[in-house]
Amino acid sequence: MRIVFACPFGLGLKATVWARILPLAAQLARRGHQVRVVVPPWDTPAEADSLLLYRNVDVYRVAVNGGLLPTAIRMQWRIQEFQPDIVHVVKPRAYAGISQFLTCLQRSLIRQRKPLIVLDLDDWEQAWTPGLAANPILARFLAWQEEWGLRHCDGLSVASQWLWHRAGHMDPSVPRLYLPNGIENAVQMGNVTPTESASILWVTRFVEVSPTWVRRFWAHAKELMPQCRLIIAGVPVELGLDAAFKTTLLAKDPSESDVEFRGHVTYPKLQELYARSGCTIAPAREEAASLAKCSVKLLDSVRYGFRCVASAVGEQVRFAPLPSAVFLGPEATPEQFAETVALTLRECTTALMSASVTAERVVPDWTSLSLKLEQFYQALLVKGL
Repeated sequence: MRIVFACPFGLGLKATVWARILPLAAQLARRGHQVRVVVPPWDTPAEADSLLLYRNVDVYRVAVNGGLLPTAIRMQWRIQEFQPDIVHVVKPRAYAGISQFLTCLQRSLIRQRKPLIVLDLDDWEQAWTPGLAANPILARFLAWQEEWGLRHCDGLSVASQWLWHRAGHMDPSVPRLYLPNGIENAVQMGNVTPTESASILWVTRFVEVSPTWVRRFWAHAKELMPQCRLIIAGVPVELGLDAAFKTTLLAKDPSESDVEFRGHVTYPKLQELYARSGCTIAPAREEAASLAKCSVKLLDSVRYGFRCVASAVGEQVRFAPLPSAVFLGPEATPEQFAETVALTLRECTTALMSASVTAERVVPDWTSLSLKLEQFYQALLVKGL
């Protein structure tokens, strides 16, 4: 098969392409398929108009200039010159959403069903744009684009059970594949030893919990563990959402603060942060933004074998059988969360995986996930003949 992944952004600030799409693309290429990834690298502008070869996958990073439509047209040219059997649209929004629309338009003009359009959902995008309240026209357009994409595809791959049910409610006739995020190699887990056991790592988009929740959590954590430090990594999903967290947590004199905001952390540097931490946390409220996603940060914690204290919300519950993960119900208070973190740090700073738990059963690897995706493609192609 000839497969193109059309993405809404590059390999910079957001995790979807490098943490989900590239591993899938590489495994499909390894299985003998011809695979291309097309991205508009607005988040990494220095990479625009360049080609990256990633494990036998050509990643075309088109020029991002002239506005939304000219950039989308350049993406579409890279897609169509490949003559794909499958166009796998990654998130039905912005550049990728326009690529889906243009592919649908092309098919209607030539009156053919090829290439087939598969849509990948790893979030419910409308739940991640609180900052767009000030721009209701843009918010409504993006919501329309997401819902239009769900109704104009030949198949759906979804990263969570919540998305599976949500998409089925919107259009039950569209074939769906449950395709959670995976790990590259389960046997790599537990091979990093933390050097600062009194540090807690939180990788966040600043929407999972409120600044008040974090303030209460950290105040109680400091009562229990006076020497502890909190490392916060990540960029806000909307500009400025981190301001309230910084105001709440940072001391007036930064040199005296026991909270460290690291901002955007590249994937290679993320492992270093895990090595500095005795425990990671993944608190979340029981709402659409948390229910829809499949947490990459929890996967990374599992891969490196570290303890993680998390809220039992959505896909995060899937990690419950792993002894490295400790879960609290979504009703747990910030103080209870802090007490669990303190107990976890005292018990063990490194989580050794139990031989009785098969990691692949709990967290599938990309090899098995790519096989499921390949079979899904083949079924769609047979149906489309």
